[in-house]
Amino acid sequence: MGFVGCSITNPFVWNGKHSEDRKRCNDVGENPLIPKEFFTQRYLVSNQGPRIPFFQERVRGKSILHIGCCDSPIGSGSLHRELMSFCKDLTGFDVDTEGIQVLAKSLPGKYLISWDDVLSLSWDLVIVPEVLEHQINAGLFLYDVFKIPTREWIITVPHFYPHWRWRTRPSYRLGMFTEIVHPDHRAWYSPHTLVKACEPWLKYRDWSLYFLEKRSMIAIHITRTG
Repeated sequence: MGFVGCSITNPFVWNGKHSEDRKRCNDVGENPLIPKEFFTQRYLVSNQGPRIPFFQERVRGKSILHIGCCDSPIGSGSLHRELMSFCKDLTGFDVDTEGIQVLAKSLPGKYLISWDDVLSLSWDLVIVPEVLEHQINAGLFLYDVFKIPTREWIITVPHFYPHWRWRTRPSYRLGMFTEIVHPDHRAWYSPHTLVKACEPWLKYRDWSLYFLEKRSMIAIHITRTG
């Protein structure tokens, strides 16, 4: 466990030089009306390994709802497949009805496509792996996720600044910006922004943060108390 600092300063280097945006952000700390610590956020984040063993350890012996089980648009269902033998009971949910049909043929099991059905049942743990960053309205999506009858949630998202990002960092040349990112992603997350996204539902709940896959992913594990 260690402190992880998140700030608004721009971590990227453009064409070998620090960007003007980063300089302006650093200058904010010199403003006597804005304390420098105001823009510095720190969180305890446990550095874990690959995502599949991380999930396998936490789903063991539990009834699980897996939101986004199809891995759309790739459609491999690879995580769902790797969890089946570890869970007491595993149910998959996805809005991709065609993907559910394909997955059910190769991996028979319990699947849902109706959100009303999801809310009518209960589970020990709900997992939401790499789904939040696809949402047009993340707050509304989380509002629905936290209505699900369960005691635990695990939500994972891509980290905005993994250790390997320097090798595939965005570039800006001659007016053209190039970024290495999934074409369906609508947001990058940091430990701070993931906590802030979930903040309305963290009251009266315990939560922990984790880095996965060499810090390329962040997980938040939330447990209902009382």
